[in-house]
Amino acid sequence: MKELIKQYANEVVNESDVLAHQVPSIPLYMDQVLMMMDQMLSDNKRNEDDKIMTKTMINNYSKEKIIRPIKGKTYPKEQLIQLLMVYNMKNCLTMQEMKQVMQTMYMDEQLDEAGFLRCYERLMHFKAKEKDMLPSAMASILEDDLVGNKEDDLVALLCLCSMSNQLQKIAYKLIDERFRASKDAK
Repeated sequence: MKELIKQYANEVVNESDVLAHQVPSIPLYMDQVLMMMDQMLSDNKRNEDDKIMTKTMINNYSKEKIIRPIKGKTYPKEQLIQLLMVYNMKNCLTMQEMKQVMQTMYMDEQLDEAGFLRCYERLMHFKAKEKDMLPSAMASILEDDLVGNKEDDLVALLCLCSMSNQLQKIAYKLIDERFRASKDAK
């Protein structure tokens, strides 16, 4: 069972990412943004029919000021980086929580396009380390006596869900403690 979980972890952590240097420097139209994300992040889909991001999602992120509003009809590199940040948060945080985090960052006048780019590059660096560490960490956490019957499958699933919940609680604590400034931002 440990080896199976380690194999799953290896498969999952090797999914696609858009590295900072791969983000186009020229502004993209909505359809180009969707195509870029779909092509570069397609390995992250659970099912082939899943969408990485939709026009509605992007419009909602813009309307809610989770990403800075665009000027005209194109998305410059800064908004593309912000969309990629949102992509990394959207499965774990609500729209309101993402808004709270991102608006706090927008209020920091020192965090310009270069600042967002640095944050994203650091995320990619962290994810590279995570890819190296996660499979072994998963194998070491799971019990040695899990052999892979249905009961063990359930225990492994419960353990993974528990870890996910704990990590999410840490993220919530960080939001509550460090991103409080824009909690009531509109």
